[in-house]
Amino acid sequence: MKAHVSESDGVVLIDVQEPGVCALALETDEAIDLAHQLLAAVVEASKVAPFDPRFIRS
Repeated sequence: MKAHVSESDGVVLIDVQEPGVCALALETDEAIDLAHQLLAAVVEASKVAPFDPRFIRS
């Protein structure tokens, strides 16, 4: 994904170029909420699956 983030008159502007064109204008609290959700998803996605010895082949 390619996006450009900027600020204008106290509003956060997000202009997504790829994979599809999309534009968002977020109030400050909306931008903070989006950032929180994105960080939470990154933390969840980066967790390593627990070791399970049943999946080891000898």
